[in-house]
Amino acid sequence: MNQFGAAPIIAALDTVRARAISQIILERAKLPGDQRPDDIRL
Repeated sequence: MNQFGAAPIIAALDTVRARAISQIILERAKLPGDQRPDDIRL
């Protein structure tokens, strides 16, 4: 799900849960498996 699809869902959560989920999303974005393959140059 892209950020525009996730935004209304996260906005509907209470602030504690929204903050926790946002942190998880940010940490996952750092993992190599979540990178877009077209951004990788060999």
